[in-house]
Amino acid sequence: MSGSIPSRLIFLSELTTHAQGDKVRFLGWWEFASANIFTMSINAKYSVDRYDPSSGSAVLNHNYPSSSPSVIAYVQLDHVLENITPTMTQVGSWLNVIGTVHKSRKRSRRKSGNSTHPEVTVDAIMVWEAKDLKLDDYEKAVEARKACNSTG
Repeated sequence: MSGSIPSRLIFLSELTTHAQGDKVRFLGWWEFASANIFTMSINAKYSVDRYDPSSGSAVLNHNYPSSSPSVIAYVQLDHVLENITPTMTQVGSWLNVIGTVHKSRKRSRRKSGNSTHPEVTVDAIMVWEAKDLKLDDYEKAVEARKACNSTG
């Protein structure tokens, strides 16, 4: 029987450990900003930077676990733009993303001072809003799945 390859539920910070073509599912927080493309804000726990209409990508970040380096995900929305609603682009919206890892970028952007972050491009297959999200519960649930070796 042939079919679609299942996605692997991961934290956004784990994107760098996946190979090009891997199908992944992760959560990111969206903050729409039309400021300079290289401007970035990272909160202690999570942040998403912006949507770049010229490239059709959202820039997402979820700083969990806090001990891991913060990874920046460029999520290409070209194939799902018709499903992106205005509420999904409002400040504070959390998004679920299923997509394929496209490539890791060699260059990294500056957070503050001299620190840099790895960047990964993901081609979105599906994006939907995570409403009524209890972030701590989500993080615990993903950790529990990982402990059971469940790919979910």
